[in-house]
Amino acid sequence: MTMRRSGGIGAFVRAAFVAALAAVAIDGAQAASLSGRVVVPDGATFSPAGLLLQRRSSNGLFWENPGYVPQIVGTDGYLYSSIAAGTYRMCYDDNVLLRQCFDGRNETAFAGFDFTPIALAAGDERQEVNLTPQPGDELRGRVTDAYDATTTISWFLVTVYDENGNAFADWYDLQPDPAGNWVIGGVAPGRYYVSGHIETFVTQFWPGDECVDVCAPPEYGQLVTVPAGGAASNIDFAMKPFSVVRVRVLDSATGVEIPQPSVGGWSSIMGPALLRPARYDAASGEHVQYLGPSGDRVAAYAPNYVTRFVTRGNCYSMVDCLFVYPPLVLARDEVRRVTLRLALRDGYIFAHDFE
Repeated sequence: MTMRRSGGIGAFVRAAFVAALAAVAIDGAQAASLSGRVVVPDGATFSPAGLLLQRRSSNGLFWENPGYVPQIVGTDGYLYSSIAAGTYRMCYDDNVLLRQCFDGRNETAFAGFDFTPIALAAGDERQEVNLTPQPGDELRGRVTDAYDATTTISWFLVTVYDENGNAFADWYDLQPDPAGNWVIGGVAPGRYYVSGHIETFVTQFWPGDECVDVCAPPEYGQLVTVPAGGAASNIDFAMKPFSVVRVRVLDSATGVEIPQPSVGGWSSIMGPALLRPARYDAASGEHVQYLGPSGDRVAAYAPNYVTRFVTRGNCYSMVDCLFVYPPLVLARDEVRRVTLRLALRDGYIFAHDFE
């Protein structure tokens, strides 16, 4: 089983861009260096991949990966040479031990960073930037398909929240083993909420609360306790796959596709709102909407056209229809194709038309 922790696509793009810039040679007179040791506990192994050197951005708003590759010195030493002047933070984070940054406390790997900034001027040779990460605890569990235990789950996204329901900045991109077992290391003792997500499956908060909209603890999920010197086990997820409706939206008079309609799952919360927009598939001309076990009120709206629901037909008053029209509920893994033909409005009508 492998694990990759990520800060999202924005961080990835920034890191790739900055790494490309780092490939440009730095003039020797302007270069600085940074070195130290990573002293791991007995029984642990120093992993060079756990070294994390980040530089403060020019606007001071975030920390970026400059793409520098360290030289490993002896069994536990490192050296970053020929790096640009700037303000850095140096950490060790191997997903097994607790994360530690220079002059900071040991912390759970998904907590905020505790560190002392390292300011490097041109020509500086900063030494003894030593790190002493301590043993961490674990979150362990298993992920399965709720309807078919033989399904292999090859990708599983886990989000961890503190006991107040605040999501930590990082999430865990896991590759479970063939039986669905997964583990997250480097966790400090404490209480956490945990959610799991798989593309085309309903998001779930442990121990089983399902979520289709944007949701968060403590309304969803229960706290998991990670004991000191141990692991929180049996954080299991039986995920339910979405069913799918694929919707084409045409002008009823011409049969031509209506450009850029609003298609998806509508809600009456605080007035009509498209809370779950469908994804447009340009190749097929269909709007793809995933449905959870309880279904969704799927409709297509376009300016100057009569709104049409998949389940009941035309609707002239969205607020009323959302209270009256039933959700579309499909069988597990069902894929249904629907064509909605929208008619041009002829004035403003306050009644709704049940077809």
